[in-house]
Parts: sequence; C-alpha cells; structure tokens
Amino acid sequence: MRDNINYGTALLKSTVRYGAANLQDHNHDIQASRHGTNEDNKVISTTTDSPFTFTGLLVGGQEPEVGWNYIAKSSTPAFGTMIYDSAVPNTNIPVYTNGTNTDNSVPCYTLVWDNWDVQKAGQAQSPVYVALEFVNNSGMDFWGLNNMIRNGGTFYIIGKLSPDTDGTTTFSSTDRSEGITWPTDYALPPYNATTGETIKERRVFIQDYVTWAEFVIGATSLQKAYIAVPDLRASQISLGLSVNLEWESGLSFESVGMGMVTGNN
Repeated sequence: MRDNINYGTALLKSTVRYGAANLQDHNHDIQASRHGTNEDNKVISTTTDSPFTFTGLLVGGQEPEVGWNYIAKSSTPAFGTMIYDSAVPNTNIPVYTNGTNTDNSVPCYTLVWDNWDVQKAGQAQSPVYVALEFVNNSGMDFWGLNNMIRNGGTFYIIGKLSPDTDGTTTFSSTDRSEGITWPTDYALPPYNATTGETIKERRVFIQDYVTWAEFVIGATSLQKAYIAVPDLRASQISLGLSVNLEWESGLSFESVGMGMVTGNN
C-alpha cells in the first residue's frame, strides 16, 4: 500500500462553560421597548448550581453529498444542510469558579464533513455557525432575544467559528495555510491538479483533523437566546422551524425468526 489511509471525515469537539458568575437576561430592553417601563434584567447565578443543561448542538455549513475525496462533490456547493447531534455524553455544565477551561463540560464529539469550498479557492473560506441547545433548569423564566424562555423550556444560543481566527489569534489573510499543521508524509484533499500536492487552505473543518470549539456562555449571552430552532444553512442567520429533527421511517423488521438461516463454511 503506497499511501496511508486517513479519516475521510472531520471531527468537531465541543465543550461548554460559564464565563461569568451572573448571567443577565434581556428583560430591561424588552420591557422598555414594549411597555415603556424601566425594569432591571433578571440575573441567573452560575456559582452554586448549574442553571442549564447542554442537550445538543446544530452544525451548519454542511454539504449533503461528497465525492470520493470526501470534499463537496458539486462544483458549486451551497453548504445548505445542517447536522443535529443529540448524543451528548454528559449534559452537565460545571458551575462557574474562575472562568477557566477547567470548568468545561465533558466534550461532545460530532462527525462532520470537510467544508472546503472550491468556489473560494485562494480566498477566505466560509465561517461555520453552531447553535447549542440547552434546557432552562434555573427555576425561573427569563427573556431571550425576542421571547420569554420558560423554566424547563429548550432554547438555543449561536456561536460563530471563523477560519481566520481561533478567538485569540488572527491568522494571515494572505497566507491561507497559516494556523494549520499540515501533513508532511502524505497529501490531503483537495489536491493541486498539477502537482498532486495538498492545497493548503485554512478552513473550519478539515478531514482527518479535530476542530475543538470551547463555547462560553458569557454575562450577556442569554440576551441572544432563541426559542425557535435557528436556521444555520447560510452565512446570514435567520430563524425558523425548517429543520426536521425526527427520524423518518425506513424498513421495519418485525418477528424476525432467529436460527432460520445456516451459514456456509
């Protein structure tokens, strides 16, 4: 075998932590705009008990069909689909202590496709939006962006993953390869058509690579919380209920008799 076999998918490793001891909702602005009253924001503490549970995430910017090289098959990909991952290994978010990454939740791992866009070759690749799904267990109702989120209700907060910054470092806008440790002993798709070498262009998801996103619920994050499922299929975020989060029925095998088939040696 001449070349190594590598993973054709990318992997998103997601963790969540509280970034403040007190979280403020949107009550002040909501009441001022709707009723002209001057009320304070509700404050939810994160230091004694975790007010929320982490129940899932939606990942945008996915192409529904990939080719033999595990990048978008279409020459004009739209990256118009999403992934919903509810297999969260531990829904608990540790209480806030000092806001460091030691307060992170247990990682959630989600398989995703490489999101290299041939239409943006040589340019900045597209950002990816991720919506985290939470359940409000704070014991109180609070106001999100536009709606009240009831105690026990599900809500969503959106984060943006940009290929040009990791949150602390801004990578070069001219050197599209910066920020990634590229393989030296094998070529990784997409390939240069002339040399067969890797086209080294930075992007959020790269096959055979792990992208780690540490999501932080900040002091004012609840003010951008949604009760509707966000539509992450385009770079312009909108809201709607266009995502079907239920499995459709496939084949149903009932009363399958065991021992009815013998194998051949």
